[in-house]
Amino acid sequence: MNRELVSNILFTVGVLFFFTGIFFSRAMLSFSPGFMLAATFIRPNFLKHVRSFAFMKRALIPISLYLLLILSFFHSDNSQNWSTLLFRNLPMLIFPFCFSFFREMNSNWRKYIIFFMFLCANIVAALTLIEFLSHYTYYTQLIRHSQNIQAVGGLFHIHFGVLMAICIFFSYDFIRHDKSLSVFERSWVYFTGIFLLIALHVFAFRTGILALYATAGVEIIILVVTQRKYVLGVSLLVMMLAFPMLAYHLIPSVKQRVGNTLYDISRYRNGQDINYYSISQRFAAWENASHILERNWLIGVSPADLETEMMKQYEIKDFGLIPHNRVLIHNQYIFYAVCYGILGLMVFLWFLIKPLVHGLKTRQYKLVYFISIISAAFMVDTLLELQTGMNLVIFLYCFLFVADPS
Repeated sequence: MNRELVSNILFTVGVLFFFTGIFFSRAMLSFSPGFMLAATFIRPNFLKHVRSFAFMKRALIPISLYLLLILSFFHSDNSQNWSTLLFRNLPMLIFPFCFSFFREMNSNWRKYIIFFMFLCANIVAALTLIEFLSHYTYYTQLIRHSQNIQAVGGLFHIHFGVLMAICIFFSYDFIRHDKSLSVFERSWVYFTGIFLLIALHVFAFRTGILALYATAGVEIIILVVTQRKYVLGVSLLVMMLAFPMLAYHLIPSVKQRVGNTLYDISRYRNGQDINYYSISQRFAAWENASHILERNWLIGVSPADLETEMMKQYEIKDFGLIPHNRVLIHNQYIFYAVCYGILGLMVFLWFLIKPLVHGLKTRQYKLVYFISIISAAFMVDTLLELQTGMNLVIFLYCFLFVADPS
């Protein structure tokens, strides 16, 4: 059998395993890199490509994040934890390397991979919505007390909210820019966008909603400033303002989430007890992290030592938090500044800015939306520090940017 065909099949299986694993099974997720590596190593002219680093130029951008982790060894006091992080972050090497060999995959392949992601997201959202409605009183009480609904399949609510926002904007991009969709495909895309938009608000996933509306703001700027589409831009602005207002008045979970979010913030501002108040605990963590950054502004403290340094700082100022509630940073920008210093933060910003500029230049708007969504989510969470979040971000980054044929 043709080696290239076998390679393409194995790579596709690896990609499908990835999305199945993200949504339904962490065990399946672990098989994905194996299939992708196998597909890469049997690729025709593999050694020729390896000797030519030019084809991997984009791949070096996410790989640079892994290099930061390697270099942090020289100022780390916890080599065992550093070794663990080195292993856990291997997808930062594997995914960029593999996707570099598959830039020629055609647009239909890419489209149907995204459709498969839509399918998984819709299934999880539908099952979670059924679970929510079946135990409505219990889950609304959770939301009232600043807790979150667990997605069916075990996907963490922050990751699921971000994925829902990504699917919504990918649906929007298909509707606006892809004229080749069949009637069935267009109906599928409309359904995905509308259903996930409603479900995201019903579940009241704060991070996903923040990312959604931040990206809507970016799209309005693109439409008005760069494309001079004033009517469409104003229409989207009206929708962006009207939909959350309608959701607030029509969906009880949204109203409860807004209420407990404002109350949560007020407790930090007023110096009240912030135990079990997630946003206030984040503010406390950011304040303590800023003191660590002041002392280690150039090269940081190493991610392997971050927890130790944060706990030491909590001993200096604990905000009345019991040990269980002394959370880590929950902000990817502050994380990179604290762990790698200002130089590391600049590398991380390059990781975000380079594909954003590329997407705007080449009109690859899915890439623009993806970077906008994760950039917003990074403000309130460290997606790259949890295994699922790191896999999700790096995989889609490589799928949309490293493997982009343009």
